[in-house]
Amino acid sequence: MSTGDIVGILNSDDIFSNQNIISDVVKVFIEKPQLDSIIGNIAFIDHKKKIVRVYNSKKWTPKKFVYGFMPPHPSFYCKRELFHKFGGYKKDYKIAADYELLIRFLKIHQISYFQLNTIMVYMNLGGVSTNGFKSTLLLNREVKRACEENGLNTNFFKLYSKYFLKSLEFIRLHK
Repeated sequence: MSTGDIVGILNSDDIFSNQNIISDVVKVFIEKPQLDSIIGNIAFIDHKKKIVRVYNSKKWTPKKFVYGFMPPHPSFYCKRELFHKFGGYKKDYKIAADYELLIRFLKIHQISYFQLNTIMVYMNLGGVSTNGFKSTLLLNREVKRACEENGLNTNFFKLYSKYFLKSLEFIRLHK
């Protein structure tokens, strides 16, 4: 339904880290017209608005999809034409539609991306994908399905190993 040239998703309880994020994104696309997409960093915040974890996109590569890692979705901006070319979000996913779409765009179709080294979005903890044990199980089942539907070989051991690495992001921040 977007009518602009660039599409990005900001979830209802997420906030931009500053008032210039959209103009920063547009500036990169103007400076690099051949570019398909941008990925930035996000920070998770608690109910007191304190940063408790930072997800740096510089550590992400498309090879990490099979381990349950995707770029920070709220920091992903791409040309709208890609949705027409490769399809949109699959509505039969409850949690991981963003994961599946990013696999399709970044791994399967290998669209170009630029990693903007800035925190673009503050995400509140406790969203649907982190809302308890049942959500974690559903998320990982859907991530596995997304990988399989796109021809990526993964398993639950690979997917659940990500939680150890994510815990290090909390530890580094609190040192």
